[in-house]
Amino acid sequence: MDYVLPMVESEKLFAIFDLPQTLRNRKVEVIIRPIEPEIDAKERIRQMRQASRGSMKNEIWMADDFNAPLEFMEEYME
Repeated sequence: MDYVLPMVESEKLFAIFDLPQTLRNRKVEVIIRPIEPEIDAKERIRQMRQASRGSMKNEIWMADDFNAPLEFMEEYME
């Protein structure tokens, strides 16, 4: 969950943070977010694969007559 704190006086932030000069005397918004732990690329891929495993279960089906000959192709199959 993010915590958003609107601030009218950006000058207060200059005392705390190293902000660009373009933000001076402007209305700013401070967003505080938790820092996610660094995950290496291989671990992230492993987590994505594990999360997607079985995600399409019961979403894909095949008709009972899937292998039945197609009527409009009969003349080509003779």
